[in-house]
Amino acid sequence: MVDLAFSWPGTADDADAVFHFLYSESAFDHPEHFLNHWAKPVFVLFTAPFAQFGMIGLKLYNILMLLGTMFLTWKAGQHLGISRPWIAALVVATAPMSIYNTLSGLTEPMFAFWLMVGVWLFLKRKWWPAVVWISFLPFVRSEGLIVFCVLAIYLIAMRKWWMVPFLMIGHVVYGAIGFFLYEDFLWVFRKMSYATLNGAYGSGTWDHFITNLPKVIGVMWSILLTAGLLVGALWWLVPVVSKKTKPFFTKWMGQKISQDELWLVYGIFVAYFVAHSLFWYLGIFNSYGMLRVLIGVFPMIGLIIARLLHPVWRFLPEQPAWWNVVPVAVLLPLSILSLQGNFSKAWHLDLTHGQRAFKKVKEELWPTYEEYTLYYDAIYPAMLFEHDWFNPEKHRMIKQVLSGEPVPTKSLVMWDNVFAELDGRIALNLLTENPTLREIGRFRSPEGGDWFREVVVFEWDSTYSSKTLLFEEDFESEPEGPTIDTTLAVYGKQCKMVGLPNAFSKGFSGMMNTLYQGGTKKLKFTFQALTPEIPEGEGSPNVVISFENSMEPYEWTGIKIIPQLDSTNVWQQVEIIKEMPAPKAYFDEVKVYIWNPGHLPLYIDDLKLELVNAY
Repeated sequence: MVDLAFSWPGTADDADAVFHFLYSESAFDHPEHFLNHWAKPVFVLFTAPFAQFGMIGLKLYNILMLLGTMFLTWKAGQHLGISRPWIAALVVATAPMSIYNTLSGLTEPMFAFWLMVGVWLFLKRKWWPAVVWISFLPFVRSEGLIVFCVLAIYLIAMRKWWMVPFLMIGHVVYGAIGFFLYEDFLWVFRKMSYATLNGAYGSGTWDHFITNLPKVIGVMWSILLTAGLLVGALWWLVPVVSKKTKPFFTKWMGQKISQDELWLVYGIFVAYFVAHSLFWYLGIFNSYGMLRVLIGVFPMIGLIIARLLHPVWRFLPEQPAWWNVVPVAVLLPLSILSLQGNFSKAWHLDLTHGQRAFKKVKEELWPTYEEYTLYYDAIYPAMLFEHDWFNPEKHRMIKQVLSGEPVPTKSLVMWDNVFAELDGRIALNLLTENPTLREIGRFRSPEGGDWFREVVVFEWDSTYSSKTLLFEEDFESEPEGPTIDTTLAVYGKQCKMVGLPNAFSKGFSGMMNTLYQGGTKKLKFTFQALTPEIPEGEGSPNVVISFENSMEPYEWTGIKIIPQLDSTNVWQQVEIIKEMPAPKAYFDEVKVYIWNPGHLPLYIDDLKLELVNAY
């Protein structure tokens, strides 16, 4: 695997695997990454030094995680009294997804290792180290919370119920540390990327993980896992129901399944598998039905299979020592054969189609545009062009070139038909029909069909550059509707009426990292306003200026408009100046708009948002 890490350029995928690498690589330049919930704080903490050596460094780190997981799985099998526990480690090593996802920047290999360290400590009856260690598992991957549910039952079964609350030690520690950044002790809950019942990726069938299991661990291991779960259930339930069957199970499987094996092996796997199946079926917690999540419980899969084969070795008569090589000679080739149809170097370890398309961009346009600010939504280009993805002087999102934010004179926009079109929801015609952009090339991946990938590159026309004007609206080009008035406009023919049921005006939405550059720290919002009468009490119109992190405002200001108007039925200019706070993270946004929650109308016209003391 070390040879594969150096000889193949693939990253397992061109999304999460690369993004986790970018967070870790730039963590020392952006310390807030050590407290980023999506990036996983513990993962970033341990991988940041390795990521300084590039993606290869992170691949080598994950190889170490895999080796450590294999060793601990073998030792756990020994402790549980399973014959040939190395079979469990063999399952971990030869499952198709274990191989190519280890050679990436993904978090699953570290999750499996961290989980097995905790399981090993529990088996060794090192209760406090186990609880403290495992309490940080959700900061490696969020599925740690699923494991918590099982471990709470396990601790109660082991008469350690009073230790259950201490599973939250990790949340307390990170809550306290993150308070200095987010000013919120509960950020560990509020900023969870998956804490939503409205999934962004849709839903799927209830048996999604069952039917696709052979793609994850191979056909042979899938069959043995199914049999192992069935036998494990019988081993646990039948002796309870019928004492006559107990001698049979005792003879071939060993004594009744222990609480350790029941909860730390079968319990964790079943809870984990069922939870992910439900998440995808119900379309909650932003589940994408990703099969690779099962890597986190590969050790449990291995131990279940090893326990299934346990009576086979007991059934065989005693043989000379050299017979120990027979299981190896049989299972190792079979496990490798199970990879066929699920694993291919060219498919999983090489660049994806999208990555190849971006590679063409670099080969054909560089070094001419090397010093340009790049606008793109895909993730791989940051690694390809060796840019800091989180530095707005080097990289910005495509929506920022359309939002009205200042655009550097030398700027290049790279639209692709996956990240920009599907995730960013930016149709290509929004760029091709934009007079500020000039198309300079289209670059396609070699393959067609469903895997077709295209990158369209545009150069920004510097004659349109503005350092101060962010947003301007006179409503003259807006089609007539219930909120448009053609008789009251200050200039032209139309103005806007804001009020229930149309309580919100057009406004500005942009990313703070660009607006805060070069000492830009103030926004100036001016507009013309007219009110037929002065409303009393609640429901007065406001100018809303919101600074948001992860869609949640950390500074929200509602500035009432009416106190600035001294007459009715007369157009008057309103001016609002607001100082910007420093952004807390790369994706922080500022939103400016007019909100009138009352029934009395407010007429507005000639909106303009500018930067004060702009760079």
